[in-house]
Amino acid sequence: MRVVNASLLIHLARVSLLDLLRMPGLDVPVVVPFIVFQEVLRGARHDPSVGLVEQAARDWLTIVPVCPPHPGIDLERIDAGEVAVLTVALANPGATVVLDDLAARGEADRLGIPKIGTLRLLLDAKQLGIIPSILTPLDRLREMGMRLSDSVYREVLTQAEE
Repeated sequence: MRVVNASLLIHLARVSLLDLLRMPGLDVPVVVPFIVFQEVLRGARHDPSVGLVEQAARDWLTIVPVCPPHPGIDLERIDAGEVAVLTVALANPGATVVLDDLAARGEADRLGIPKIGTLRLLLDAKQLGIIPSILTPLDRLREMGMRLSDSVYREVLTQAEE
């Protein structure tokens, strides 16, 4: 199971790569806590790409109810959506969280939850031949508001051999 956070859904939808969450050969459910889905939908008036997330929710993206926060999560470090993502993952052993926020990634590490982010999805997609290059999606993500330092940008391109 992959449990996905809002920013990642928004970023991938903006560059029309939402399907990377369910790459070929990876037969695992992709789930989003209801509170995260609501967070994404709140941006619908300002961001037409939200419609792609709604469409995925009618097709392959599963919306799951919000549970009380897992007692091991440090609620001071992360927002409610990230708490929900980690709580769902902890309730489903073997789940991987898909998030980009640094504090949330640190909390996942502290809790022993496997994690991936947008950049790893792009690198994996290129390696599998799903996308020919990560340069264009990476540039579009930056243009669309994804915070990405120049050093991380260069490192990702180096890893992609671009």
